[in-house]
Amino acid sequence: MESKRIFLLERDSVEAGAAAALIAQCGHVVAGVAHSLEEAIDVSLSAVDFALLERDLGEGTDATPVAERLSAAGIPYAFIVRLGDLTDPLLFPGAGFVRKPITTAAIEAVLALRPTDATSLPADADEAQRRAEIDLIKAKLQQTAERAGPKPDQN
Repeated sequence: MESKRIFLLERDSVEAGAAAALIAQCGHVVAGVAHSLEEAIDVSLSAVDFALLERDLGEGTDATPVAERLSAAGIPYAFIVRLGDLTDPLLFPGAGFVRKPITTAAIEAVLALRPTDATSLPADADEAQRRAEIDLIKAKLQQTAERAGPKPDQN
């Protein structure tokens, strides 16, 4: 896959940095980063091939105006969503969806989609996302167990 120039809208600067690092690991270039709707609206789209947009920007704000602008410019995009976020693919035909925590597999999968099939990730990408989520949960459980110390004797 050829390198793409990707615009990133992520309200949290730490998560934006992590996502930018993953984008670079996939061999793509971060063409710009915005942390709010106001910043994203002002971005020039002339050097953007694709956009990753956090759907929920907090305080009742979402990325809809940016998505509409991208659609009008013919630039494909995907929404970054959290587990449990309500998403309606019919509102944004052709948009992809990437669930947090973002992985390189999810980025590569959503970039490989054609606009007509972007509303659902391929099964292997969805499975990779599930495995990544399970690994993250296991790691958090292990950290909790280590902090709790050794198990008391059962005798």
